[in-house]
Amino acid sequence: MDQASLVALVSLLGTAALLLAGLVVLVVVRRDRRRLKDELGRSREDLAALKERLDSLTKQVALPRVVAEREYLITNLEDGADALERRTAQDAEVTDISAGAFVSLADGESVVRLVSLGHGLRRALSPENRNRIAFEMRQEVRRSRKQRRREIKEARRHLRAAERADITGDAA
Repeated sequence: MDQASLVALVSLLGTAALLLAGLVVLVVVRRDRRRLKDELGRSREDLAALKERLDSLTKQVALPRVVAEREYLITNLEDGADALERRTAQDAEVTDISAGAFVSLADGESVVRLVSLGHGLRRALSPENRNRIAFEMRQEVRRSRKQRRREIKEARRHLRAAERADITGDAA
């Protein structure tokens, strides 16, 4: 085999290998794309089911309306049970809210909580706070070391006194 035919054969094999690799990549990409498309479809179905469930729950839950402050003037004393029933019937009047208003209210509360958590973390992790915490930790470590040294000295003193008492007790 001459060199020209060998080069042609190698280039042909290289081209075939590139085509095969391209085909493998194409198959893998199409398979992954199909899998992602199926997952997206299932996610959309789940989202639609959740929206329907949320709408049905919003219709079931009747949120009480805000009752305006009233001034009460007591003019007579009613029987307690009858008055309670009338007041309960009056207060039971509620207004339905839309699903969008409910979601907006729930999301607003979550956002407020998230923002307050972020603010707290930012304050807690500020350089001044970290320096203050490190200073207090160093102070506490020094205090505990001194306390430990005092306790060791006191224990040694107590041990020596006990040994002296044993020695004088044996001599007597």
